[in-house]
Amino acid sequence: MNKAIKEDYKEAFLQVRQVINSIDPMGLIEFCGPEEYDAEVSEILSKLGECGTEEEIRAMVIQVITKWFDDPGNINFYSNVGQDLMKVKNSHTWLNSR
Repeated sequence: MNKAIKEDYKEAFLQVRQVINSIDPMGLIEFCGPEEYDAEVSEILSKLGECGTEEEIRAMVIQVITKWFDDPGNINFYSNVGQDLMKVKNSHTWLNSR
């Protein structure tokens, strides 16, 4: 992987982390720090390119969080997650080439 791709991946990862941390679906950030959801963020980022709509993104994020925690938390937390992650997806061409 060349340096430019690595940097863009890192930027996308941090953007997805910011979105997930902002909703903090399990209420863990205060106690565990900003890296708490990094495994989930990695999985979300790996699946983001497969989603074509904001609703698909929202459903995928709920599925990932549920997989890791056996519970999605408050579903209302996810109201803007599709829109926010679609912006991330659209700002990284490699996420749209899948």
